Amino acid sequence: CKRLAAALVGLESTSSLKNDYSMLESMAPLQAREQRKQRPKIDEATLASLQKEVKDEIIAREGEYKFMIAQIYERHFTEEEQRTLTAFYRSDVGKKYVASIPDLIKEAAPAATLWAEGVAADAVKRVLDRIKVHGDHT
Repeated sequence: CKRLAAALVGLESTSSLKNDYSMLESMAPLQAREQRKQRPKIDEATLASLQKEVKDEIIAREGEYKFMIAQIYERHFTEEEQRTLTAFYRSDVGKKYVASIPDLIKEAAPAATLWAEGVAADAVKRVLDRIKVHGDHT
């Protein structure tokens, strides 16, 4: 299908997979922290091994991931829209944007996680306070 082929070309022009790997790398410390919470006695070597295994598995299945994402693009964009997006990503501004994505993700992912944890903690506190005061169990 031409739309799927255009989606695959578009993914190549955006360095999407490379940026996804950068995101995974930025998430590694967060994953390690979560594993440490769930398994306080886990040693550093095991944590490092788990992170490496996940990364290796993702790299080994890159083609599968790329095809899955291309199918999503195919559903959301016409062939012409995909060509327009590809042209943008190949432009100077598009190249700058693509080159900046790993740094943007590295900064945004930990900040977003900490923000979401704070929001969730505030919501849980409000519900627990309401239960204490009103006996509301909703």
